Amino acid sequence: MHAVFHMERPSPRARYLIGHLLGGMMGRELVEETDRQRFDAHQGPRLYYGEGGPADAFVLTPSPTLDTGLPPLDPQVDPLGAAFHLLTLAHETGLPEDEHGRPDHEQLQGWTLAAMQRPVVDEWALTLDDAWSRQDHRLPPRRRSYTQVVTLDLDNGFKYLGRPWWRTLGSAARDVLQGRLRELGERGAVLMGRAKDPYVIDELFEQVTSRYADRTVVNLLVAERGRHDHAVPLAFPPMAERARALSHRHAIGLHPSYASSEVSGATAREKSRLEAVIGSSVKVSRQHFLRFKVPGTFVELEGLGIREEHSLGFSRRTGFRCGTCTPFPWYDRKNERRTELECWPFQVMDSALAYGMRLGPEAAVQEALRISGAVRQVAGTFVSVWHERFISGHGHEAGWEVVLPRVAEGAAP
Repeated sequence: MHAVFHMERPSPRARYLIGHLLGGMMGRELVEETDRQRFDAHQGPRLYYGEGGPADAFVLTPSPTLDTGLPPLDPQVDPLGAAFHLLTLAHETGLPEDEHGRPDHEQLQGWTLAAMQRPVVDEWALTLDDAWSRQDHRLPPRRRSYTQVVTLDLDNGFKYLGRPWWRTLGSAARDVLQGRLRELGERGAVLMGRAKDPYVIDELFEQVTSRYADRTVVNLLVAERGRHDHAVPLAFPPMAERARALSHRHAIGLHPSYASSEVSGATAREKSRLEAVIGSSVKVSRQHFLRFKVPGTFVELEGLGIREEHSLGFSRRTGFRCGTCTPFPWYDRKNERRTELECWPFQVMDSALAYGMRLGPEAAVQEALRISGAVRQVAGTFVSVWHERFISGHGHEAGWEVVLPRVAEGAAP
């Protein structure tokens, strides 16, 4: 038996949020009934969004944020408005930017800062759902369970292979001048085929994730080389072969280039390049350096056929950038519409643990498992982000090769 809801004063924001919090997040069908008489006659569970409503319906008090567009009140007074504020990134509007043009989350204050520490949107939704369940025992049970998704961004592809001869020669010269003879020898061994490139970590990634993850995503950076775009091009045959092999074992996503949110057509060109190599359409994406514009980047991705977006997380810390650990449909505030783009927020990234929080491998494992525990408490989706240099434990990342296996095992469902 499905549940229905009716809005006294319909609004697209309220429709979106009610449908997500008490429908999609709970894994159940929740249908809007616009006709009041049919709503009153419905024999199943009912939710009324308004100032009154039938005595046997679950009643939600209207949110000023959803109905009039006012800023969110205290979440204890207006949790619906606060949830909408977080899910649409309204709390980031006006924040100073860091050196990469991203919102500087260290400048957050008040309840929005506190909301980043826990999956508060999930907590609020579960509280509402529990209240509805206690009032109406006909409400179908929620279908929601803890899940682990492990994602990998191939920012380089290879450490030594696939580089122009002049760049390889220059790097070798720097090794000599700086006394890095071990790295010089390693470079030579890889280039002559006597050793494996240290950034080829596909087998280890597969071994770990096949045991502990419910789902895996590998995002490929296929941009032309630039100051912040260092990946080996897909025109290099071993890289193309590797991309195709990965596509048989994992969901393949696009890693749009550093400037893609500012350069018209860049994402479309990169998407076409990747699809031509792997021979299938690409539906998943995460922005390189987590650089994007709201709403422009998300609108462009939706128009290109991307259906999953994975950029919503912190670059320098762990936590819940949108206050949630459940995938959710993106809402375009500019055009007041629910889009076809689903956002998959992540909570932990290796570079944030190492560089932003300055943690060593052991402390990083404990922090990641602390976060996964918070996700587990609300039966959410724990999403982590990894890079080949950390999985390899090579060079400056020595010791980090143990972190992914330990986190994945400890966070397993």
